Amino acid sequence: LSVLLNYANQYTKPFNDISGVMTELQNALACAQRVFDFIDEDPILPDAPDAVTLPHGAGSVEFEHVKFRYVPDVPLIEDMNLRVQPDKSPGPLPPPSSSICGSGSSKASK
Repeated sequence: LSVLLNYANQYTKPFNDISGVMTELQNALACAQRVFDFIDEDPILPDAPDAVTLPHGAGSVEFEHVKFRYVPDVPLIEDMNLRVQPDKSPGPLPPPSSSICGSGSSKASK
């Protein structure tokens, strides 16, 4: 029985490896699509010549009674209140060097 299971494991290993490579390929294609979508976006219009420069804000930012829905009948956020003090973040944020397409590790390269 042990020999049969070992043989079955050796037989399926290439299929598992191909499946892992295909997963990485799909992830890479999705990331490439996001990059191309970003490149294709219209550029931000420059400020008007008579635009006023705003002073640096030193106060907090506050949102009260926020509601949000993707679909009209399905509420996603209902009555959310959020207050962010100066030099604070509203929650855990990824480090600036993190990838926009995942963890950055590749099973195919291991």
